[in-house]
Amino acid sequence: MRHGWTTGACARRRRTRLFTALLSDRFPDPVSTISPRRPVATSEQAMQRLYDLPDHALIDMGGFVGGTLKYLRAHPVARLTIASGFAKLAKLAGGHLDLHSARSRVDTSALGAMLAALGADDKAVDAAHAAAGAAEIRALASSRERALARLVAARAREVALAALSGETAVEVAIVDREGEFLARVGG
Repeated sequence: MRHGWTTGACARRRRTRLFTALLSDRFPDPVSTISPRRPVATSEQAMQRLYDLPDHALIDMGGFVGGTLKYLRAHPVARLTIASGFAKLAKLAGGHLDLHSARSRVDTSALGAMLAALGADDKAVDAAHAAAGAAEIRALASSRERALARLVAARAREVALAALSGETAVEVAIVDREGEFLARVGG
C-alpha cells in the first residue's frame, strides 16, 4: 500500500497489474497475497524484503482470502504465501475465508485452547477465553507468543490447503505491526 493512497486505490492498482499479467500470460510465480494495514501494509513490505518481490508479484487480498483461494484453485500456481497480521490469520485458522471485521470474529476460545496446549497457566487461559480480541491474547501469551503465532499459522495453512486443488505449496506468515515475522509455516 502506498502512503497517502486509499485502500481502494491500492487494490485497483494491484488488480490492474494482476489482469495485465493474466492477459499477457506472464503471471508471477511465486505469488504472495497480503492483507493491508494502515498507514502502510507492513505484511506487504515484509514479504517484499524477504523474497525481493516486485510490486506485481503481490495480490492485495484485503479481508477476503476466500476469493484468492477460489481463483487459485481453478488457476493454480506453484507457490503461494499468505501474509497478514495475527488477528486476520487467527480468523483464517478458525475456518473463516472472509476476514473482514464486520463479517468474522476472532475465536478467543480457540486461541485460549491453543494457549492451554502450549502449557499456559489456567489464569492466562481463562483470561484468553474472556478476551476482547487477538491483541489481548497476544499480550497474555507472553513468552509463548511466537509459539502461539506458529500454531495459528499452521492452522491457517491447513484451511488454505483445504481450499486449494493440491497443486500449490502454501506458506503462511504472521507479521507484527513493526513488519517483523512472528511466524512462518510451510512453503
